[in-house]
Amino acid sequence: MGPKSASTASPGKRGRPSTKAGTTPGTKVSVEVPIPKGAVARETSSFSLESVLHFALLAGSSLLLSTALFSLSVPITKGDLAWTSKRLDSWRDVMVLLAWRVIELAVPWFSGYDAWDALCFIGLIHLPAYSLLLNFYNIRPTTIIAVATFTILSCTIPFSYFRPLGPAHSGSPAVNRAILADGLTTAYITVASTLVYTTFIYLSFVTWLPAHLVTYFNGLPDITAAHAGPKGFVSLFLSLLPAGYGARDLLFVTSASQPPEKKTEPKTTRRRLRSSDSRNEEEEQREESRIASLYKKAWLGLSPASRTLISRSLALALMTLANTFVQLAGTISGVEPKGALGWGSIWSLATLVNAFFYGWVQEASGV
Repeated sequence: MGPKSASTASPGKRGRPSTKAGTTPGTKVSVEVPIPKGAVARETSSFSLESVLHFALLAGSSLLLSTALFSLSVPITKGDLAWTSKRLDSWRDVMVLLAWRVIELAVPWFSGYDAWDALCFIGLIHLPAYSLLLNFYNIRPTTIIAVATFTILSCTIPFSYFRPLGPAHSGSPAVNRAILADGLTTAYITVASTLVYTTFIYLSFVTWLPAHLVTYFNGLPDITAAHAGPKGFVSLFLSLLPAGYGARDLLFVTSASQPPEKKTEPKTTRRRLRSSDSRNEEEEQREESRIASLYKKAWLGLSPASRTLISRSLALALMTLANTFVQLAGTISGVEPKGALGWGSIWSLATLVNAFFYGWVQEASGV
């Protein structure tokens, strides 16, 4: 029998084992240091408080910058949007639009998007409204470009200050995968994404959309773009190339650049005997463990790339539909809610189809 460790006996009683560390030789002794109550809570709350404060500054600066830019845009737009704008009869309508602008910023901010992600996100969710004004309201392209640029800049500039570019967009060698660095692959995916948007809109033009526009868009001046035929397909494709590139960057690049998750060995725990008084508590714990197990298998069982792709695609599709509804039904005269939802649903469905396409590419390339 080996010599006794000094830690196994108290100083005054050499032969009596200590109740705190009764271990055999060679056994590691772990000492738990008590954590003061509220330490973790303070850490979490300070982080969330900091994030909320930064977002408040972001939203305020974005609204101020937007007001300044649109005030300077009068010589460019020349009142082109005045006849299409819906009259806001009360402060309530104004506050609703301001609140929605804050929501537009809140989704990318609290989802962890960087400045470039925010640029793509804001541009894509506003694209249906700008496309409608360009194709069916005969608004000059220079006006549409100016309005889109000022909207995106008023969101992206504050984002770039409070949250700079992440590893996926900063050229970090950790995410320099072949599928992201190859220029030919980038071109292929961009063209395919643009084709998805173009095909959805073109098929709508030749089927149900003209009747939908006439029914739910009162005072619509022109629907010849819906009857342009194959020539319209080519021009529509070229105009949507920025959308294809933005969708690829926001959904595919960021998800494909996620590092693989490290596999950990499952911990084995010994079952302790419970008294009859704790059976109800044990049943509740089992129910909670079933829910947690289902969550782990259904969501955490996916790869980080898949989780990122799914969450971003759903956020983009839902916000595209919601923002199109708010922008058209809330700011353009004569647009009924059903009309806005019908137009926005085309773009949202195209976004989801692109997400499936990106998932297939990642699966095929082993990302």
